[in-house]
Amino acid sequence: MFSLNIKRTLSLLFAGLFSSSVVAQDSTLKVLFIGNSYTHMYDLPGTVASCVSSISNKKLVLEYDHATPGGHYWHRHAADKNTFEKIKKDKWDIVILQEQSQMLSLPDTVIAKESIPYLQALVDSIRLQNPSAKLMFYRTWGRKNGDAQNGPMWPPVATYEGMDSLLATRYQQLADSIGAQVVKVGDVWKNVRTQYPEIELYDPDGSHPSPTGTYLAAVTFAQALFGINPLEIVFNGRIGQKEALLIRKVADQVLTNGAGAKGLKSKAKTKKVKKISKAPEGPFNESTAAKPILKADEFPFNNGNNPSGSYDIGLAVLPSSNTRRKQRAEKDV
Repeated sequence: MFSLNIKRTLSLLFAGLFSSSVVAQDSTLKVLFIGNSYTHMYDLPGTVASCVSSISNKKLVLEYDHATPGGHYWHRHAADKNTFEKIKKDKWDIVILQEQSQMLSLPDTVIAKESIPYLQALVDSIRLQNPSAKLMFYRTWGRKNGDAQNGPMWPPVATYEGMDSLLATRYQQLADSIGAQVVKVGDVWKNVRTQYPEIELYDPDGSHPSPTGTYLAAVTFAQALFGINPLEIVFNGRIGQKEALLIRKVADQVLTNGAGAKGLKSKAKTKKVKKISKAPEGPFNESTAAKPILKADEFPFNNGNNPSGSYDIGLAVLPSSNTRRKQRAEKDV
């Protein structure tokens, strides 16, 4: 369980980053996506931009860039010169952070060592370069049949339901700790799986999004970024009109409590989307990407909420750069 310690510590470090989605009648947002293949497959940022530009009664523009090499964890982004160049490149309105797809479903002791300190390094740099930027977390989904790699050592992730539940909990806890917002792609994903099991959201590997899965993520991001109702979107992406409308209806139920109309039947408009830079779409190889070495003895064989408190993520949180400078100054005095 994430301790209260991390919530208090991170809240003091990064309080006030985000409280609600950006709602606007006419709006242009500059957004930086920091993630990996879950973000760049089938061009998620570009699909989001097309979704919002298709809304007929608003002039909404998404200008974006992304640092999304396949297999990247936050620990790799924290050591990646290209990621920091992207952070410094522009005055971003919003920066979106996505951890490697398995990491935040692992035990607290692993997250404490292999994820939290690197997230903090990234947030420190974002705040330094873009003091007014808002932060969002891209809440991903459980693998189709659970995590076959880690399931034998960590039973809670052996099923889709177990892995997905942990991802939802950890992303929300991190967001609550630093005043950020969760983009609940995984929540919409879960509801589509339940209501329309015939819709294939996964690529054949059972992990990455299919074109339909990417469209679902894009609709969810469009709502989170611009505060629109998903049923206002008329762009269908790379999928059929009927399937796209079903996804928008589920997103409406999950994200806006069914506040929208019954759907729009007008044709999607074609608008030129401004992409700040062109990043490669692949190839990538998750199996060869650098990753933390997770030893079997780092997995507590219990339900992941150790009542003894011995797996305290708060113990791994380092002071921010500003706090460290202040501590050194006080020591010098």
